[in-house]
Amino acid sequence: MEFVTSAGMKKLERRSAEEGVSYDRMMEEAGREAARIILERFPVAGCRVVVLCGRGNNGGDGFVTARELAGAGGEVTVVLWKGAPATETARQAFGTLPPNVKVLDCGTPEQEAGVLAELEKDPPHLTIDALYGAGFRGAPSSRDEGLFACCAWGRETTVALDLPSGVEADTGRYEACLPCALCIAMGYPKPAHLVPWRGDYMDKLETAKFSLTDNREGCVLTTVGPWDLPARRLPWGHKGTNGRLGLVCGSRRFPGAAQLSAMGALRSGAGYVHLISTGSVCQLAAGRLPEVLYTPCRENSRGSLPAWELDRVLEALKGCDGAVVGCGLTACDDTAALVRGILERADLPLVLDADALNVLAGEPELLKRTRCPVLVTPHPGEFSRLFGAHMDETGKDVCAAAGAAARQYSITVLLKGPLTAIAAPDGSVWGSFRGNSGLARGGSGDVLAGILGSMTVRGLALPQAARAGTWLHGRAAELAAAEWGVESMQPSDVAGSLGKAFLESAGQ
Repeated sequence: MEFVTSAGMKKLERRSAEEGVSYDRMMEEAGREAARIILERFPVAGCRVVVLCGRGNNGGDGFVTARELAGAGGEVTVVLWKGAPATETARQAFGTLPPNVKVLDCGTPEQEAGVLAELEKDPPHLTIDALYGAGFRGAPSSRDEGLFACCAWGRETTVALDLPSGVEADTGRYEACLPCALCIAMGYPKPAHLVPWRGDYMDKLETAKFSLTDNREGCVLTTVGPWDLPARRLPWGHKGTNGRLGLVCGSRRFPGAAQLSAMGALRSGAGYVHLISTGSVCQLAAGRLPEVLYTPCRENSRGSLPAWELDRVLEALKGCDGAVVGCGLTACDDTAALVRGILERADLPLVLDADALNVLAGEPELLKRTRCPVLVTPHPGEFSRLFGAHMDETGKDVCAAAGAAARQYSITVLLKGPLTAIAAPDGSVWGSFRGNSGLARGGSGDVLAGILGSMTVRGLALPQAARAGTWLHGRAAELAAAEWGVESMQPSDVAGSLGKAFLESAGQ
């Protein structure tokens, strides 16, 4: 599925305007298309319709929609919730409202109270939400919340233009919002339309198409899917043809990280999984995972791999087709030296996760010294520490951030979150909305790292391995939640559900 971030949509509209498609035309076409979609689904003739309009261009879309619904026989009232329109394009659209459209201005507290009283006394048959669009950030005002509460009873007869007001376009976050039965995305769906919890604030999604440029590069993104998975195993293949994966993971403090990454790799099809870790970690893992090969190393005083074992680690990796480095290693000087040494001397694709990223904090230039392709898998905090660019989950364009880092350092970036952004070294970006809140617990990233390593040694280039692994991990999480619930599911349950995800993708 195609989607855009709010920044991507602005860029697309700006390009369209530069190529001769005016903003007035875009608004006119979007509003007309929204009205057409509404008229196909709701009776309007002779019905009371209230269109709640903000001051920006989302309100402008509402004015055009109101005009069209009035032309179809609706008894339309436009509510200027924030007062008169503030943009030139919205003002032009407001000027096209016919005389039979009633306009209520809420510019004063008295006017606001009158409108709320009217809505409560005589609820409309249909409410159109055109208050806030993709530019909304943060929390609605107490005044907005009062309006939402007044209209909340009518979700089944509420239509949102672009987004339910109160919901952030790029994150799907909300503190209070106006839920709707139908949401009409303008041009393309936004991340908020695709996140797993979208059912909290919308029931159905339609897209209003209008004239936009064909130059969509860097604006329109696509989601990952089962089509990114590797080809099925050859019936006549053997262990070696399915890849050899090395795992440089685990420490006395985090022995489970090594086991979880190995479980993810085993369940996603790697032919060999080879754990290179401290003797104590290998001993613990061997009791649970007899399928794994082990290279036990000495440990330092903190119970992690010491820098002086670098040659032994590299020797073990010589027989591998790819490696995962970092899960549970512990952030310390020895780990930093070990990771730097692997980056400089190894010649196989590397998946860097967790502590392999933490020890490189503020030194992303080290990623350019590698002899091999690299995939990094940070969450927003790790991304911020590694690349020195503030990244959080509230309103930041994660797709743009991932794409910029991937291009600058010639690496593949998998930036984890409710919207997981995957970026190739050329700056191409994909998004994933699979998974659920059950993944928000320690160990989930270790399973993902093992899956990514498996996809890599099974022959996929790192960008495709990242897309395939992200889809598998997210879908397995959904299947685990169906059995255990998001509160009780564990990362090991996600690894255990990978088989179902593979079967589903094969149509079995």
